[in-house]
Amino acid sequence: MTDTNVSARDDDEEDENPQEIAAALIQMLDADVERIIARYDKLLETMFANGVTREQYQEYDGERESLSREIFRAFFAYVEGTVFSLKQYAMIQLGLLDQPLEPCEVDAVLECTWRMRDNGVVEYKPANITFMQNLLFMVRLQERLHGLEKQLDRNSIWFRCLAGSVHVRDRVMHPKHPSDLEVDVEDLKTLWLARTGFIALLEKFMGPRPWKLPDVWLHRPERMPEDMRLDVRKALGLDPGGTDWPGWPGRGN
Repeated sequence: MTDTNVSARDDDEEDENPQEIAAALIQMLDADVERIIARYDKLLETMFANGVTREQYQEYDGERESLSREIFRAFFAYVEGTVFSLKQYAMIQLGLLDQPLEPCEVDAVLECTWRMRDNGVVEYKPANITFMQNLLFMVRLQERLHGLEKQLDRNSIWFRCLAGSVHVRDRVMHPKHPSDLEVDVEDLKTLWLARTGFIALLEKFMGPRPWKLPDVWLHRPERMPEDMRLDVRKALGLDPGGTDWPGWPGRGN
């Protein structure tokens, strides 16, 4: 007997747009962080409200510590999911622009590497890529895709805060001692700065939130493949050899 649910799901997966999937993942992870921060803020309001007993305060403080750890987990899930999604998005778009990635870059996008076994069979395995390496690689791909240069200053305050927050994330995610689970106010302040800078970085590539991932020439028509660019300019009644795009969405008058 055919499982109609499985068949329907397979059909849906074939119709899925990888750019829509990536955008949806980024939006969901971003919303997770926002929700946890809202819960944290509401808890603080309750903790410092009039009439809270010492016993209640201690109970709330335990919840505050738990939410602090959740914020770190959710934020880094958001960053890592976004980095992976934007790498794949850049790979697809650069391919459409006749600027395909090198094979080694494709492996880095997919976060895999390979080895040759003694019997001559090639097998793939997960690549050992650090968090920062992955982030910087994503930025390089986005810069290439959008024709931009050096959008990330590694000496900026937010980036240094991000690097510091990685260490907090690591000990919270892989604790060896009860003290590894401690997240203090300074840790959260550092994470806040990192988050602000990361969002500003994403806006350079995707514009303001809510984020979408359209074909790159929808907002940068000058980067269309030449044959498509000429056809579109003719259809718009524009000089085929011109560079202006009047009336194009997001491109002015």
